[in-house]
Amino acid sequence: MTPGEWYHIASTFDGTTIRCHLNGIETDTNQISAIMSSNARLFIGHDGWGNIFNGTIVELKMYNRALSVDEV
Repeated sequence: MTPGEWYHIASTFDGTTIRCHLNGIETDTNQISAIMSSNARLFIGHDGWGNIFNGTIVELKMYNRALSVDEV
């Protein structure tokens, strides 16, 4: 990624597969068994281990379902 450039980043989980997208293009997938519900904190722009995103996050959206490729 280039500093000063805008990027659209999206991730989906359909119950078995996590899919990562950058500017509408799928860049990575990973099979997992489940994402469990939890009362733990949800970090956005921070990974919980001290690594902080140095930028601006605009128009954050979360859904209760996986978006299709066309919706991403």
